[in-house]
Amino acid sequence: MSVVDVRTTVHTRENAVARREEILAKVGDPAAFRRRGEAFELNAEELALYSELLDLEYLLDD
Repeated sequence: MSVVDVRTTVHTRENAVARREEILAKVGDPAAFRRRGEAFELNAEELALYSELLDLEYLLDD
């Protein structure tokens, strides 16, 4: 039997906005990054950032 480590991150709105901006600054061209994500053309590190970005944008959607 394997053990799964589940971690929960709690974001304030300000923290979520700041983290989204960090990710966008790190990836360079946000539009190109999104296109590559939608086309499944990301490496593992980029995919993790893309997934986090989508999660943050979902949470921040007004």
